[in-house]
Amino acid sequence: MNSADLAARIRSRQPGHALPRDFYTDPAIFAHDMERMLLRHWFCAGHVSSIPRAGDYLVIDLGSESVIIVRTAAGEVRALLNVCRHRGSRLCSGRSGKAPSARLTCPYHAWTYDLDGRLLAARQMPESFQRTEVSLKTLPVQIMEG
Repeated sequence: MNSADLAARIRSRQPGHALPRDFYTDPAIFAHDMERMLLRHWFCAGHVSSIPRAGDYLVIDLGSESVIIVRTAAGEVRALLNVCRHRGSRLCSGRSGKAPSARLTCPYHAWTYDLDGRLLAARQMPESFQRTEVSLKTLPVQIMEG
């Protein structure tokens, strides 16, 4: 569904009535909503008290992406994409928890990242492999009102 078709559908709706079913089920309308609304604005991921200690994390879904909100060893709050840079496996499978040994370890090949997202260990890689080039992808974070 293109933008003009969607705009026409929105104009044709009856005020005071529910939206037509496809506004809730059509993947194209959902993608449009994600692009126009959620991905252009700040998103409340959770309360900072949910991750009080280093290694505590929350996992949230932001559209089709899974994001780890984690407290670092330095006490900062970071947002990291929940996907290993090696084979794309999820690093954290639960909705919340504590990173063992203050590390995020991929269950597939055990690539290990620190809580800042830097790659610490990658087994069986050639000597020419540059760990510094494959940190976890980050998203901006801002703490509001503590």
